Amino acid sequence: MGRQHVPLLIIGLTGLQGGPTRSAPIGIPVLDRATPSLTIGSWNVWGMPYISTNAISRTGITGLAAQRQLTTALEGLDLDGNADLSLLVFQEAWAYRSGPSLPLASLTRYMERKYPRHVGSDAEPSGAKNVGVIPRRNGALGLLSLSLSAVIGWTLPFSLGLWDPKIEIAASVASNATRSANPAGRKHVGHPFAVGLDSLSMSLKPHKLVDSGLLILANKEAEDSGFTPYQCTRGEAAANKGFLWAVYPTTASLATLVVTTHVSDEGAPERALQFSQLGRAMSSKIAEIELTRRGVRVVLAGDLNTRSDSDEYAALARFTAGLGLIRTTWADRRGTMKSPELEYGEIDYVFVSEAYVQGRNATVQLPWTRLSDHRMIAAVVRAG
Repeated sequence: MGRQHVPLLIIGLTGLQGGPTRSAPIGIPVLDRATPSLTIGSWNVWGMPYISTNAISRTGITGLAAQRQLTTALEGLDLDGNADLSLLVFQEAWAYRSGPSLPLASLTRYMERKYPRHVGSDAEPSGAKNVGVIPRRNGALGLLSLSLSAVIGWTLPFSLGLWDPKIEIAASVASNATRSANPAGRKHVGHPFAVGLDSLSMSLKPHKLVDSGLLILANKEAEDSGFTPYQCTRGEAAANKGFLWAVYPTTASLATLVVTTHVSDEGAPERALQFSQLGRAMSSKIAEIELTRRGVRVVLAGDLNTRSDSDEYAALARFTAGLGLIRTTWADRRGTMKSPELEYGEIDYVFVSEAYVQGRNATVQLPWTRLSDHRMIAAVVRAG
């Protein structure tokens, strides 16, 4: 399995539109001020071409927003940001082939940043699949750039030039990590190492127009990483959906396996097949790590497209329990996403090994922002 852990030293963005507001964390804030074993933020950043507002320019600025939200959460819990392992994982940061239209995409990003379009309220965007607002969300230049890229991606799958917002997300987070300590004396959370760049999850199949949209950022370098596409993606054939994973050294005898995924929203049968494949792969990887380590801690985070109040959630609970994982994030009544029908639901989760939650942990409610139809979720865990 190939490695994709890249320390990024590129200067990131200096501004942020529609950034997060401060929000006191709620849930189970029972940690003391000691350094936590794990901090993690997970966010579906709604980078869907055509559908999301300012699709070309907006996704790239979500990294800095995510880091600020995680730092705010730690401040609210009176914790230092220097966890043993600190993670930011992203879904729907879609990359796609642009080829010779790459300069047009760059121009579109500049124009969208200079003249941003605001569709939806300040708290969250309007229904994601409301086709009637697509022209207002992206404008003529954005639609031209996206359409030209789609044609190139379909007809020239081997063309050079990938438009990948994950590069900008990772660069802005890495740049922000170099800033000085905050007034309280605690350092900002730093995530300079990235897994998921360099076309790792981009397929060369002509009908796969976008990659997996997955990214893992961490405060330490992964010793192994990779991406596996799902075998069943009938309902979302244009996306190369799958799961992104990385292995981080915890101690000389322990390692942490981190997995993020965005499973299908095309029905329970397809999700069941994807969870089955994911479970087999995770079990195999855990067994492989245990050949050289005394133990493995596991983190599974992402958009699992399974509402916590649905009958299907029981199957998800059995799946995670079979891997020895326990849920460590709990949303309030507004859930973690807003559907096109303006209904709220909880479909984004963080699950961790029992070895983590034997200690003390906190789940954090973070605010809605204009940047996504999901809100970021976060968990802070101190292992027993």
